[in-house]
Amino acid sequence: MVIKFNRILRENVENNDGLLWLDFEDKLTTLTVNGKFALTKELELDGTHMHPSYLPYLSEAMIEKL
Repeated sequence: MVIKFNRILRENVENNDGLLWLDFEDKLTTLTVNGKFALTKELELDGTHMHPSYLPYLSEAMIEKL
């Protein structure tokens, strides 16, 4: 569900001059054996939230946009 939501959100963000899309989703997810995307194991925290170790990826994406 999150992947679908992000696709729609990305389209809307990219069509709005006042917003920037930080493209780092591929560093947070992995393709599972059943062909679906899931959060990488090292970024799982409690089954719902991401572990704070994702922050370097966010920082890198922000720096790329500067």
